[in-house]
Amino acid sequence: MNNLENGKVSVSLETLESVAKILDLRTVSLLVLATSLREKISPHELLAEVKKEVREFSSPRFLADFASQIENGELVRRPSGAQVSQKKLAAVRECKVAGMTQRETVIKLGLPASTVQRYWHKK
Repeated sequence: MNNLENGKVSVSLETLESVAKILDLRTVSLLVLATSLREKISPHELLAEVKKEVREFSSPRFLADFASQIENGELVRRPSGAQVSQKKLAAVRECKVAGMTQRETVIKLGLPASTVQRYWHKK
């Protein structure tokens, strides 16, 4: 806790949850108070902005996508970097086998040249 108070460590969500529990606050309340101090606005102004942001991102589609990222209360781990689309990879490989150039493949499939190049050389 001393390192946190002296700004020597970054705060993790777990640390925020612990501090909030000690203060008998919800973690989000602690974040609102800290953010309002940093941004030099009142907590009420910040909450109005947060309410607007939450409204914009609370569509059923977004919430379903968000929920799919969590299993058993834990964030689902994903490999870093661009994800491989098996459908696009197969299409690029078909063009390559057919003797097409990368440029012809870009035009035919309507994919970015960088994507075609990445899939072209993928093992």
